[in-house]
Amino acid sequence: TDILSALSERPYGFTPCNLSAFVLGFLLKEYATDEYFWSNGTTRPMSVDLMKSAIKNAMDQVTTPKAGYRPEAIVTMSEELRLFLQGTASIFHESTERCGSVDAAAGVIRLGMKKLEFPIWVLKSILPGETLQTDASVISEIIDKYLGIANIRNYSENTTESDLASDIGRLMKEYHCLVSDLEALFVSQKCREGMKAYLDEYRGGELPTLASEIKDGGNYISEVKKKFNADEANWVWSPETANAKIDETIIEYSIIAESNTIIAPATTLTGCVRNWKDRINNFRISLEAMAPETGDLKDLLDIMFAIKQSQDNTIPEMKKKQFLELLHEKKNEFNYLYSHQEEMFKRIAQGWLSELTDEDISDLFGTQIDTGVFCDASDKYFQMVEARVNAFIDAQRSKRLSKMWYDKTQTQSPADWSRLYRTPILCMFDDDERQKAKEIFTILHKSKPSEAEFATAEQWLKAGCFYDRIASSAERDKCMKERVIGDFTYLLSDVEKVRDYLRDKASMIDPYDWMDNSVIMAKIREMANMRYKTGGATEAEKAVADLGVDDLRDYVRDLIKTDMTVGIAILKKQKH
Repeated sequence: TDILSALSERPYGFTPCNLSAFVLGFLLKEYATDEYFWSNGTTRPMSVDLMKSAIKNAMDQVTTPKAGYRPEAIVTMSEELRLFLQGTASIFHESTERCGSVDAAAGVIRLGMKKLEFPIWVLKSILPGETLQTDASVISEIIDKYLGIANIRNYSENTTESDLASDIGRLMKEYHCLVSDLEALFVSQKCREGMKAYLDEYRGGELPTLASEIKDGGNYISEVKKKFNADEANWVWSPETANAKIDETIIEYSIIAESNTIIAPATTLTGCVRNWKDRINNFRISLEAMAPETGDLKDLLDIMFAIKQSQDNTIPEMKKKQFLELLHEKKNEFNYLYSHQEEMFKRIAQGWLSELTDEDISDLFGTQIDTGVFCDASDKYFQMVEARVNAFIDAQRSKRLSKMWYDKTQTQSPADWSRLYRTPILCMFDDDERQKAKEIFTILHKSKPSEAEFATAEQWLKAGCFYDRIASSAERDKCMKERVIGDFTYLLSDVEKVRDYLRDKASMIDPYDWMDNSVIMAKIREMANMRYKTGGATEAEKAVADLGVDDLRDYVRDLIKTDMTVGIAILKKQKH
């Protein structure tokens, strides 16, 4: 528009028309080449089509002004700058149209760097081993200048992006293979190789050494990459900033390596934290409950508390370095606490354990106290302890009574004794002893006898003089006959057959309950009745026949006096 405006003045007098367009195009034809650039705010290499469009747009604006029109200009450019723009487009695989100016090229550079896995400065670590046609020192200088264009704050204060672009173009002019060398280097794989080489050198190769120790299979490169992914614009990462992130990764790998000497081995921090959670979950003591007794170990246990509470299997970022230091310093103390939890339990719960022996406490702690309580509040934990101790004491009373009974009888309980010998144990006691024995046996069968019941049963069992009697098979048969079978013994002399019959015909009734049981008596009567009908009556008749007349008369008189059934039968016979 400036050129057209000047030609419209005296002495030229150009007006917007086809002839003016022809003359203007003829005059500007030397500028319609890629040695110049077209610009209307964005810049492109000049071409014939762009020149034609610019002339037409300028004339249209004179005749029909548009508010959105942006003046178009012919931009002259040094050979160095032109080489920079063209070379940059080629290196970062973009069209030359997108690299029409230094500002546009800076955008292309940032976008290209963002696609790479790591900042391009790591490439310096592999330059000595690469086959290049350009001197490594020149390429190293170019890398710094490209980083400066991407983020001028990483360069010297008095340098501009345009200065750096001109410097790069000058080097491209001087070293003809520079662009092709950079095209081969500025790719993700080379950047990954560069970061690996850089890590091999950084802090004496500490990170690769740790990675080998924990057997991570070379995954440490990806772990470092995650740190860069935290900010997509990796071109802003100076070596100092990147070193800080690599240091973070070294701390994480050191945590894994140190932890692997204490807990199940892991190859990632996530796996390490998961294993720590498993270890912490094995505690049978609440941290809050034992806190006053942990001393210098409290800081380490507090971090473990935070680990156990984390939902994403991580260690709080601000606690990682402290956690590593505490693992180095306190791992032996932690291992001792973990493997001697019972000692700590005795100290913090002694008020509830006074009635228990050391053996009882070991049994209680190992079988009754829950795991997974590390994060519980102290009041909740001690409520659980109190309930479990009370239940344990109740159960221990039962166990102690059972043991006393077993030591004397080699059976688990009076009911078990009755099942073993198929004899109700209560029949082994006479009328004076039986009620007391029944009371004691009821206590023995309880799962939670009271303290008073325990004392009563213990005293009775210790003072008992019946053990030899119940151990004798002859005594068992004798008592079974006298107190269970009764008078039917005259028909049922074989006690074992009676036991077999009751087992088959009254299997739902436990032998312990056979005595004074109406169902059992009915079954015995049933068995006796069958025996009477199949031979018992004949034996009775024979016995009567052997009696003298006077003896028979005396026997009948006695029978009438003692058995109402006989007397009624005689009266009934007389009536008829």
